Amino acid sequence: MTRSHFFVTTCLAALVLTGCEMYAESNVTDRRMQVREETFTNQVAVNELDNYYIASLVQDYSQSGKGPIDLTITYDPQSKTNTAMRASDEAVRVFRALRKEGAAEVVTSVLPVREQGGESVAIISYSSYQAAGPANCGEMPGMNSPAQIDHDPSYKMGCTLESVFAKQIADPSDLLGDAKAPPYSEGRAASNVTQAQRAGAPNKPLKGVSASD
Repeated sequence: MTRSHFFVTTCLAALVLTGCEMYAESNVTDRRMQVREETFTNQVAVNELDNYYIASLVQDYSQSGKGPIDLTITYDPQSKTNTAMRASDEAVRVFRALRKEGAAEVVTSVLPVREQGGESVAIISYSSYQAAGPANCGEMPGMNSPAQIDHDPSYKMGCTLESVFAKQIADPSDLLGDAKAPPYSEGRAASNVTQAQRAGAPNKPLKGVSASD
């Protein structure tokens, strides 16, 4: 083969290779879990706002809520018992109970409602965040129906994994990127607890406790 023939053959091979499609779309999704913002709203009779209800409310808020808790107590301007003064007193009571349970920010107000009668109603609302899987990502065949496992060519690997991860998020608002570590999470203080044991100091013996004489 002459040098000129070799040159022509090399050029033709390069043209053939450039005409081949070397890219194939990945079957692994590039989507990640999402955070949905919702507004939690509940109406309950004021006389049902006991310690158990308030504790449950604050627990739910600590898991998914963010921002202030808005508390509105209604009253009837034509009632002699369900008055604005009584509504204000109830707002103070519930406010203190919420703060005692750990709610850092509570905004209270009273609202006149004509012809409501003698029973006040509390309207409680706050911003709630829920972690969920990627939008329009699908679900792995057989995830909820093991008996029906059909091939789904449109399913992207990783969609179901992201959805399972989303269910394990303790505080979905942390995914917004502005989570703050609590003041007791100082690294040096945590490491000091294990220093003595790492140095070889034996653990102190556990003493038994007697419940009777």
